[in-house]
Amino acid sequence: MVVEDDPAMSAMLSKALTARGYRVFVAANGNDARALFGEVRPDLIILDLILPDADGLSLTTSFGRLTGAPIVICSARHGQLDRVLGLKLGAADFVPKPFELDELEARVEAVLRRSRASDEAPAGDEIGRWRQSHRVKSRAHRTERSDDALADD
Repeated sequence: MVVEDDPAMSAMLSKALTARGYRVFVAANGNDARALFGEVRPDLIILDLILPDADGLSLTTSFGRLTGAPIVICSARHGQLDRVLGLKLGAADFVPKPFELDELEARVEAVLRRSRASDEAPAGDEIGRWRQSHRVKSRAHRTERSDDALADD
């Protein structure tokens, strides 16, 4: 799902992603994005921060609560605070505008690859059962640092 209010930008993104084999749904503002989100369950959301009726950071939080789909923020509002907040609020990546289309496509592929890998990762109890069945001991260890070591730094 692409949430972008600039018609030329959303058309370019839609065309490029469709050419890569993705099915693309476009919303031009926050209200359309919320309505579209109720109809389709996207695998990934490309989200602009500057929308006429909504703040993209608020949408990042809202969508993050509703789905496990990764969010890639793609925005001209790309100061350090926006980038940090976007990532802390749940975005998987942040691509500042202007951008190279090849880089955005590569980031989308990487985010989807990471998302699929985490979906396919075995749960902790499955790992434990595998270790038991293969007689593998956990190699976890804990490192502690004393106050004396801190004073030496």
